Amino acid sequence: MFRMVVGLGNPGKEYEDTRHNIGWKVVEELVKKERLSFVIDKKSLAKVALKEDLCFLLPLSYMNLSGKAVGAFLKKWKCDPKEILVLLDDISLPLGKLRFRFKGSSGGHKGLQSLIDELHSEEIPRLRLGIGPLPEGEELVHYVLKPFKEEEKEKVKEMILKAIDFFDCLQKEGVEIALNKFSS
Repeated sequence: MFRMVVGLGNPGKEYEDTRHNIGWKVVEELVKKERLSFVIDKKSLAKVALKEDLCFLLPLSYMNLSGKAVGAFLKKWKCDPKEILVLLDDISLPLGKLRFRFKGSSGGHKGLQSLIDELHSEEIPRLRLGIGPLPEGEELVHYVLKPFKEEEKEKVKEMILKAIDFFDCLQKEGVEIALNKFSS
């Protein structure tokens, strides 16, 4: 069904375990599960792992410029935006909750907005991964760049596994079955 899976996040050790990198983390785990390895595509500024007709991509252009890396690789891969699955964090969803949509606005997510702008389309399927809620009095920018708390890590691990299972079900059994199996 999908030909490209994009994990949004920021490159670098300092961002590795932050809330904003949960989409990136899921794609890393998918690549491990498939026993693949990433290579750096310097032209598109992305880490890429390929499996037959499926591409896993992690933009190295930082979150707010993700569209540049995805757009550059998309031309090379000859893929329609509707054939991409974007995995990203969502502050409006409770921690651990998943939400799949075929299209829509960015909802204020600058990484997704960068993709929408670069690809000239809101018809980009996405799996939103809940990292919320934003604690009262906390600034969004600081909160998403913080690592998960120790007491949240088990729920985060469960969400990553659920996202991987959802993706596998999407690819093997289709959207309708995946949505029925994973709706909560």
